[in-house]
Amino acid sequence: MGISKLPLDQIRIDGGTQQRQLDESAVADYIQLLKDGSEAPPINVVFDGKDYWPWDGFHRYHAASKAGIKTIAAIVTKGTQRDAVWLSFSANKDHGVRRQKGVIKDIILKILADPDWKKVSQHDIARHVGTSHGYVRDCIASMRIRIDAPPAAKKNRPTQKQVHRGGKSYTMETANIGQPAEPDPDNFYDHKADKPEQVKDEVGNVLNPEIAKVFERRQELKEYMRRISEMKCAVLKAIDLKDALFREISAAQIKANCENLYRQFSFAIPYALCPLHADDPLGRKTCTGCKETGWVTQAAYDRIMASKKRSA
Repeated sequence: MGISKLPLDQIRIDGGTQQRQLDESAVADYIQLLKDGSEAPPINVVFDGKDYWPWDGFHRYHAASKAGIKTIAAIVTKGTQRDAVWLSFSANKDHGVRRQKGVIKDIILKILADPDWKKVSQHDIARHVGTSHGYVRDCIASMRIRIDAPPAAKKNRPTQKQVHRGGKSYTMETANIGQPAEPDPDNFYDHKADKPEQVKDEVGNVLNPEIAKVFERRQELKEYMRRISEMKCAVLKAIDLKDALFREISAAQIKANCENLYRQFSFAIPYALCPLHADDPLGRKTCTGCKETGWVTQAAYDRIMASKKRSA
């Protein structure tokens, strides 16, 4: 159905489609952006013909609500509330506010406890949730130990035996032999499945180590943006209260200068690999789109893609 402007009071947030607790600091950051005139990316909702069920974008929803904004941009798809729950299992696996530790474990257990969802292959569950196949497999094994194994069998099983080797005798612990390793719940988010974590851009491209280092520093620019917003709000409030210390300062100039500086930082944030040559280090030597860095901002990315579409 595309992007729509939805009234907040038509969006249902009581359908079990939020899989983690809110990060209040992230909500506060979104509120400040909205007050500064910036528009947050659209949230994702499922429309069942009567109600809108959000599955990604709860921080933006609550920020808009607290900021007194009545509508919010949303990418709307048709489906059911149950579809929204399933989609919510994949929210923020590659972007957005980082999921807290333990969230992925809870999601996997919800899937495995559902009579239909547990029929999905382990590989597809891992891909959908954003974890490894090994984690899903270990979680299933741990559930079988807790649920399927008869308690009496566990209780009566020998935990030691005498072993004679090389003319010597010693005691071997046997309690854990044949038992799958119990996964550490706090590791469900950061499990690397025997390979390093891949850093991706905002459109899903895997970044090489050189470019990944730049993308990992995006928070530095966002922190400067936050400070600019705080300064602008503090100064404008002081001027509004007729603080004598600020009597020579122009509210209009402060607002214009801060907003201009804020936009400069916003437009400088790395967004994606340059679409003109992807991750080719040779191709970027003569590329004007990315200025030979290999990556572009969102404005540059949109401009390049629009140009490609026109020439296609």
